[in-house]
Amino acid sequence: MFNLNPLKFIMHIENEDGEFRGLGLGGSFCISVAYIIFLSFYGAFNMIPSICSIENLVVLSIYSVIITILFFSLFVVVFLAKFYIPKFDTKDVTESESKVNYRNIIFLILFTVGCKLIFDATLIPIIKMTSSFSFIVNSLRDMAKIPALLICYEIVIGPIIEEILFRGIMLNGLMKRYSNKMAIITSSLIFGLVHFNVYQLCMAFLFGIFLAFLYLKTHSIILCIFAHVFHNIYTTFILLFLPKYFSIINNNILTIFLFSILGLLLMLISINKIIYYNH
Repeated sequence: MFNLNPLKFIMHIENEDGEFRGLGLGGSFCISVAYIIFLSFYGAFNMIPSICSIENLVVLSIYSVIITILFFSLFVVVFLAKFYIPKFDTKDVTESESKVNYRNIIFLILFTVGCKLIFDATLIPIIKMTSSFSFIVNSLRDMAKIPALLICYEIVIGPIIEEILFRGIMLNGLMKRYSNKMAIITSSLIFGLVHFNVYQLCMAFLFGIFLAFLYLKTHSIILCIFAHVFHNIYTTFILLFLPKYFSIINNNILTIFLFSILGLLLMLISINKIIYYNH
């Protein structure tokens, strides 16, 4: 029987106690459409309390947590049961937990900060001229009114489900039919497109490439999830509490150049250390 326990199932994938089915471009497109529909229903269900004029923060928080758990279980049934073939007679699911240690966490944080410095220095000056940037900021502010909803979306629905879907199902599936480069670019591009705005499309596409590279070198979905979590926390904190950050980093050509170089160095050093300790 398929195990719906989120932790056990993630560790099952982490230990590579099974394999993902092959996936073509058409299948990848269908998965992305299904995921968009999945997110739409998740968002719609989270709007029910507002429609019913429920304002109690405790009730709203509990409701958000319950909906997130239910939708995660639905994701396991709909997506993983279709595209992942587990083996139930393999090693204990806790064996690969050694990859989640203080050394990897530190390097993942540095890796994420490096990626963000490069993105923010080079892309933000262009993206800020579009309406998508203000849309993201306003959406985060609305979501932050219910902290539990923000946490569930930024840590569960985003990092865990998206990493399993795009670095797990899609990347592995595409690599069974195409070259690694084709699989990385395709899965990362679709990862960017499902976010539906210029700001996140650019950021998600490039970050998706880095995460795919991280996954290929470490074979660890958990490290990708942690990197995604750090990225979301970093981005959310900056957008909500440090709006002047972008004015500093995009002040002139010199600051853009310096922050980009700093980001590149942090990213290269940290990814090499991660690969060295986990390859």
